[in-house]
Amino acid sequence: MKYATKEGTFAYLKQFSDYSRSFYRYTGDFFVSSLGLGTFRKEPYREENYVISYKEAVKTSIENGVNVIDTAINYRYQVSEREIGEALEELFRYGVAKREALVVASKAGFIPLSFPFPENPYTWIEENVVEKGLATKEEVVIDQHCMSPGFLRWSVEKSLENLKLETLDILYLHNPETQLGYVDRSVVMARIKEAFRLFEALVEEGKIRSYGIASWNGFLYEEEHAEYLSLSEMIQIAVEAGGTSHHFRYIQSPFNLAKPHAYSYSNQK
Repeated sequence: MKYATKEGTFAYLKQFSDYSRSFYRYTGDFFVSSLGLGTFRKEPYREENYVISYKEAVKTSIENGVNVIDTAINYRYQVSEREIGEALEELFRYGVAKREALVVASKAGFIPLSFPFPENPYTWIEENVVEKGLATKEEVVIDQHCMSPGFLRWSVEKSLENLKLETLDILYLHNPETQLGYVDRSVVMARIKEAFRLFEALVEEGKIRSYGIASWNGFLYEEEHAEYLSLSEMIQIAVEAGGTSHHFRYIQSPFNLAKPHAYSYSNQK
């Protein structure tokens, strides 16, 4: 099996019958642990962020009941994805875990650069994104974010290569609100629609199973906020891109002591 399934994830959770019954949740697609492993590190250009690998953390998590692995192509300049891929390859090879038991999510939207950090990141973007026809200069916003279909397709295919997988269970459009304030809102919404159309095509190609939006600020603040995203508008865009049977399934938004908005503040219609 190339992706997570209801049956595969259910068989996985039965191995941990001593855990609280509420530890696993059913999403409508598969069962997920309520605790997942993320692989982000701030300031990825700092060498100390590469001294310790996520590889053992991935293996230990999966061996102990965590079946949700979350990453992004730009985390640590693609190194996080590669370490996850190495860990999964070992777990599958030795029969410790099965692909259909694990929910693997990644994100596309930020320009990942590469490790080691390029001497001139602007030259890297010019040579690897613009000159290769993945996006125009106008589609690259503040030298870090891009939602052109060509760039997003490249990102997904590179993520699959890094992760050593054939299919992503969830692909998130990464912080699309980054472009708001720099680009007219109508242009950003049009770019999101084109991204969703691409994602529907990637579902048909078997490269992803579903998609969504991972947003740091977009779903949290008042409608007048520069970075506000309307969830109902995102769903409508998904319908326009993929019909009523679209594959827009998930959102990712912070919920913690510093950002309790998802619980304490009603801002979505």
